[in-house]
Amino acid sequence: MGSIYCYNTNGFICQRSYDSSPNPSHFMMHAHDVLEIFIFISGKGSYVVEGNTYSLLPYDILIMRSTEAHKLNISPEEPYERVTIHFSPTLLRKFDNYEHILEPFFHHPLGRLNQYHPSDFSSEHWLSCLNAIETYANANVSIDLFILSNLFALLAELCNAFHNRTDKDIFENSNNVSIEMIDYINKNLYNQISLKEVSTHFFLSQSQTNRIFKKATGSSVWEYILLKRLLVAKQLIQNGETPLKAHNSCGFTDYSSFYRKYKLLFGCSPKDDVNIYRNRPSS
Repeated sequence: MGSIYCYNTNGFICQRSYDSSPNPSHFMMHAHDVLEIFIFISGKGSYVVEGNTYSLLPYDILIMRSTEAHKLNISPEEPYERVTIHFSPTLLRKFDNYEHILEPFFHHPLGRLNQYHPSDFSSEHWLSCLNAIETYANANVSIDLFILSNLFALLAELCNAFHNRTDKDIFENSNNVSIEMIDYINKNLYNQISLKEVSTHFFLSQSQTNRIFKKATGSSVWEYILLKRLLVAKQLIQNGETPLKAHNSCGFTDYSSFYRKYKLLFGCSPKDDVNIYRNRPSS
């Protein structure tokens, strides 16, 4: 993977990347503790968000809120290029305290209404905003105000497109057992849920359940549960909970196991994150 540029400052990351021969095995199911805007530039593939598969065409946009698990299925036959924007909602809070402009991220059902085609927008203003963000980010100088103003404009375009959606869009592809499994797991995430319990609920064998789930998400049931619990625990710690309380709140029973898995996923311990968030200047 080659990075054409990467701009990282004050809770905002914008990166454009290019793979001449993408390796599908390099793209695993994952999620973030921030918001993501993904713009597909070129290639051949699809994107899976919480078990829902979106076919990709040039300049399609996908948006994911924090903890929303997603995975790219990419073909190695064609070069793959994309732009990714990651940012924290706190970046905008001083301007939009009620987060109205972020409704497309927070007000869609899990894994649905993530995709926007260029035709979903009333004009090409969204593309002009994206191009301006890229221009300033690629310049790699301190021009946060210009980037932030264009990010706001891009989010406003997404918000307008979101409100033009219909009820039919919300329930499209909803009659799918893998999506039903994901909804069930997320509703019971903090209980002592397991592969056996999920299988029993859907009247399937454990091997059938894992096979269906892995085909839809690229992950086993337990890997998915663990990822989602750890991401929520990180958010709780970020919001001031102690690691021990976050561990208990998210359904973990063994703190030492929680500690190891947290450090493996995030590259730092829960206590390290406490210190990071405690010392972070308020917005």
